[in-house]
Amino acid sequence: MIVLCSIVLLFAPVDAEAKPSCRTVSLDQLTSRSVPGIIVLGERPGVIADAKAAKRVVRRLAKKGPVTLGVEFVDAKRQPVLDRLALGRVSFEALDNVLAFQDDGYTFSVYRRLLAMPQHVEGLSLVGLGAPMRARPADTSVTVPPGYTMVMTDAMGEIPVPPELESRTVEMVAYHDTRVAQTALEAWTGVGWLVLLVDRTWVQGGLGIPWQLARMTDAKVDAVLLADAKSDCYPDDLVLR
Repeated sequence: MIVLCSIVLLFAPVDAEAKPSCRTVSLDQLTSRSVPGIIVLGERPGVIADAKAAKRVVRRLAKKGPVTLGVEFVDAKRQPVLDRLALGRVSFEALDNVLAFQDDGYTFSVYRRLLAMPQHVEGLSLVGLGAPMRARPADTSVTVPPGYTMVMTDAMGEIPVPPELESRTVEMVAYHDTRVAQTALEAWTGVGWLVLLVDRTWVQGGLGIPWQLARMTDAKVDAVLLADAKSDCYPDDLVLR
């Protein structure tokens, strides 16, 4: 958790040279994408308005076909709980404790309605994507997006990573993005839509998780921020309106 907090601070918005205004996309435009397809939604963790926006996207897509919803607010290691929930073997009232939300730093009430969706929406399945931030293992390779260091440095502002740790930090974030992308793809049948709800930190700039997903699959990958959050945008950013 301490390492993750450090990375989030590293990406904190700063007053910098103005970037282009955020381009927007409507719910109709976003959900009219062809299938099979992948949509990565960047949220402000713990902000209920973003969780509600994600629910609107998923509900609209589910009217057209099956949806696999990968959520970062549930740790991947707790997937068996989500599977038992889908089978009716876990009481929804006990879900907060069983998923150990407090331990993982999330607020159950913010995501309650998203977790309840499979009970009311046909063809919707949930996948936990949460993964602790950790250094890339020495025996594992990772591909870093071109320009990733520049995007990260731009976001560091007054909390820069020391030069001697810069390369290691970039690799750590890229390794995290790769693990989340792999977990999501392995859980998807390739039918309908795969939707990922993740921290917007891993979505901004057209890099991060969407970039890694595009390397791993032939399916079309779209990335959308659920709010402009009064922050600057990079040229490849899209904001849901």
